[in-house]
Amino acid sequence: MNGRTPTKAERIWIDKITELGCIVCWLQFNLYTPAGPHHMEGCRKTGCHFLTIPLCHQHHQGGANDQGAVSRHGDGKAEFELRYGPEQYLFAKTKEMLGWSTSKN
Repeated sequence: MNGRTPTKAERIWIDKITELGCIVCWLQFNLYTPAGPHHMEGCRKTGCHFLTIPLCHQHHQGGANDQGAVSRHGDGKAEFELRYGPEQYLFAKTKEMLGWSTSKN
């Protein structure tokens, strides 16, 4: 992971979201897909590792494919959010699925 080293609390969050799997795959297909953290506001500011959502490779960096998936980095934020909703919505759904209250971050 490039950027600032996660704190212990941030590492716990990152571990939880990656265990959850891709939030887009859950919401679109009710399907677990292994995921990594997508930093919504970069990875250098204090608290940046809390501002992450779990995305599989296809939805994170994979680009368009024959199944019609849109990726956040491959296709861009505007196209991604048009298809799946704003990142803040996906963040809220991630916290909801994990039972993670806003007071924990």
